[in-house]
Amino acid sequence: MASLNERDERGEVAVKVPPASPSGSGDYHPPPGAGPVPANRLTIDSAILDRVNGALDAIRAGKMVVLVDDEDRENEGDLCMAAESVTPEAINFMAIHG
Repeated sequence: MASLNERDERGEVAVKVPPASPSGSGDYHPPPGAGPVPANRLTIDSAILDRVNGALDAIRAGKMVVLVDDEDRENEGDLCMAAESVTPEAINFMAIHG
């Protein structure tokens, strides 16, 4: 994978994401001798990242997804899709069910 802010073969910006911790907590622990983790380093559980990437793939494919807030916040969901994929039927669905 390319370094942070470099473009990969598809022209997309690559972001290095550490692997999930063995405990599954999402906390990143660098390998021995790797030095301290920079304060701006993105740390995220790989299972969560897979779900985000799945949602992005669905949006790219023109599908509608539900974005859900953290249950400790508003605990609600929003219907979302790419603007170029919006149809009158999609807007109608959002108005009735969203």
